[in-house]
Amino acid sequence: MGKFGRTAVLVAAGPTIATLLVDDAEARVCGQSGISTKCATFDCDEVWGWCWYATGCCADGLLKKICDCCAPAYPNVHGYCPAGTNVKCIVESCGTDPRMQTVSISRMGTDNVAEIELYSRDSRFPIGAVQAVIGDSDGLFAGVAVAFAGVIGAPVFLVPRADLDPSVITQIVQRWGPSVKIVGSNLPASIDQQLTDHAIPNERVGVALDVETFSGEVAAWVANNVGARSVVCIANSGSSAAAAPIASAFASSAKMPLIVGPDTPRAGGGMYLIGPEAAARIGDFPGAVVIDGENLHTISARMIPHARSMGVSTGTMLLTPLGWPALWGLAGFGGPILVHDPGSLVGVRDLLLEVRDRVSRVILFGTQGIDADSYQSLQSIVNRFEIHKLIGVAGQGLPVYSQPPPEREMGRARLGTDPAPPRPRGRWTRRTRRRRRRRRR
Repeated sequence: MGKFGRTAVLVAAGPTIATLLVDDAEARVCGQSGISTKCATFDCDEVWGWCWYATGCCADGLLKKICDCCAPAYPNVHGYCPAGTNVKCIVESCGTDPRMQTVSISRMGTDNVAEIELYSRDSRFPIGAVQAVIGDSDGLFAGVAVAFAGVIGAPVFLVPRADLDPSVITQIVQRWGPSVKIVGSNLPASIDQQLTDHAIPNERVGVALDVETFSGEVAAWVANNVGARSVVCIANSGSSAAAAPIASAFASSAKMPLIVGPDTPRAGGGMYLIGPEAAARIGDFPGAVVIDGENLHTISARMIPHARSMGVSTGTMLLTPLGWPALWGLAGFGGPILVHDPGSLVGVRDLLLEVRDRVSRVILFGTQGIDADSYQSLQSIVNRFEIHKLIGVAGQGLPVYSQPPPEREMGRARLGTDPAPPRPRGRWTRRTRRRRRRRRR
């Protein structure tokens, strides 16, 4: 690295380490000339130290931060760590202090539909509800039931076409009574009798056995009993049908019924055409809104701005991997869902950058999840650590300088490369100058 590189190592690690590395020291990235590894994520499970600053390593004039995550008696240099601890790893950011996370990210690492469905009900209705919806778990019928439950503000139980499991009745009696709407024309009549036997009032909504006509009946019930409103429309095949879980989640969060097929009779306002098969009919429905895309990633991402425009909160972002088997269980959560590639943020990264100002929480679902690099990228996006703005190449270890004492407290770090504010003159400085003047006299 030459003389300047050795100087940077000396500053960072002390004379002993500098001597050892004088022959083969190499700056790992722009502004980092040390020998510590990079933390896998922005989580420090030990204790934070202070930071280095580096100029010219971030785009848009942002100041780069290189901060120490410290551990007791860790076999590494001391760096900017509290007494008794040494550098375990480092984190980097542009602008914002990388030690400060204001948006939480949690994981729901299960692929069990029943567990996710229970989680959705408990999250949306933490103190219970006055009624519940029992819906058909079969394909597009499930989407109609989920959307209907959102319209009337009730939790949904998606069940197979058989007698109710006793656990469902128990939950309804304990938390979700006292009445039930049955939204599933193919569900057996024995379900009605089971509810009646437990003194649970119940009502069937829709009787047609084909899903297109059935969805129209349910939408008509909503118009007659709740009020006319726009509808979300999917086709019964292709990518549009594949988008049914996220379309029904969108409809549920915005309190709109879901219909299957653009030609299904409906009452009320406008229509949202979801997916390419439904969008192809836009010429027949002037004024309809198209939410389309080349894949489920894009379709799910394009629903978010529409949800926000209707007042749906996007403070909590739900991220699920493509092909996740428990997606129907999450549809009743009450918020739009983002679909990403398994293991990465492909399909949602740009959207997250656009909406992050209103995001307060992110939940990752499924056992596949995302890898460490994508997790760190997600932390960076929602917390404005801006690692996508890091520039420079290995070997650019200068200029690097220590964080000024007034800026070492978390949240006080400078964002840009503006010079640090002048330090106020203290009492002892003034006294020293007076003594010097007296000596000159």
